Amino acid sequence: MSGIRELAPGGPFIGLSVPDFAPFMLGDYKLPSSTKYSVRQEKNFTSTILKKKNVIEVAGFNPWQVTIEFEIVRPMYNGVEIAGVSIPGLDAVAGALSLDIISEVRKLVKLWEKTKAISVQNETLNELGIEYLFISSIEFPDPDVEWTLPVRIQAESDDGEGADPSGAALLTKTLDALKGVVGL
Repeated sequence: MSGIRELAPGGPFIGLSVPDFAPFMLGDYKLPSSTKYSVRQEKNFTSTILKKKNVIEVAGFNPWQVTIEFEIVRPMYNGVEIAGVSIPGLDAVAGALSLDIISEVRKLVKLWEKTKAISVQNETLNELGIEYLFISSIEFPDPDVEWTLPVRIQAESDDGEGADPSGAALLTKTLDALKGVVGL
């Protein structure tokens, strides 16, 4: 969370957090800074009992399972008067802002319709070796209030082979390929 921070004796100060510098990106879609996510991975193993002893053989690791949750929030205005001054047309502006949620849903559906892995930019996920995600499901649960729309995305890690070429990921791959050719 960015903005004013309260220190015990020193008072408030302006502070920035990691989301301020490194936004969470799925392809070219920027997720809100309030995005929550969880990551889990299971081992691929077999368990055999030999003479009352359990023998476990690990064959590898399954792909990372990633759950991403956030809310699309429509800006709200409590009235058409600000500081006692009436602003004509503010109702129309507030009504038009409900289109923000619809346009965000359209962007997410385009992301969902991609049949290949999508590049992901997130410090934690990238540190775990997750550079591409394949979106396996998307959900828009019933909102608690009319000005928000919850979103839940289920995805699994991918090696990026045949991934959807998007902006930064395509540039990175191209530069890496050039470095190999040039011998850097």
